[in-house]
Amino acid sequence: MTRVKRWLIFNDFPEAFGFGPLPTWGTDKIEDYIDKLLKGKALIDNSKPPVGDVIVLNDKNEEVSGNTISYRGQYDFKFEFKEDTAIYYTDDGSDPSDVKSERKRFQKDELLKITKGNRTIKVVACDKKGNYGNTRRILFVDATKKHLIEPSGIIFPDIDTEVTFIFPVDKKSAQISIDSLFKEILKAKIVTVEDLEEIASKIIGEIKS
Repeated sequence: MTRVKRWLIFNDFPEAFGFGPLPTWGTDKIEDYIDKLLKGKALIDNSKPPVGDVIVLNDKNEEVSGNTISYRGQYDFKFEFKEDTAIYYTDDGSDPSDVKSERKRFQKDELLKITKGNRTIKVVACDKKGNYGNTRRILFVDATKKHLIEPSGIIFPDIDTEVTFIFPVDKKSAQISIDSLFKEILKAKIVTVEDLEEIASKIIGEIKS
């Protein structure tokens, strides 16, 4: 501990708190003083500016607003942060702030590519002290497949599987969504064709009644 720090802790701070000279303290004053120091530290820690959000830039170095990006064919992008921090991202739905996740560390000026289907990227900034900012969830929507209902990964019975699609707006897009949903359910062997016919018939009957 430096001389300046010792002077602050054992002279200036006690005087500021009205405790009087250190040699005259009893146990109660010591405990009270330590409590005030801890509360002061907590206040300083809580007053630290939070780690901000990661910025998304397109291939023209323009900032992309919003968290849904529509593209056709291929979409090139990169991340940016205004301070000297690490940026982690995942593309499997896991939390990038979790060190046990399959996260990747973004390299400065690295150009990332989305080339097929609807994809979800989660990204977060982490400062030098290990503090994380808010996780940003970005949905990349393939304009040619935006109404398709497709699982984001392998389906496991006991694990929720994320599905991303754009809600249909007309008869054609509604047919695409329903058709893809039925096919994915059959592909996963959740039900048989006969089961699906029974379910669909029951739903339509309830809607008509």
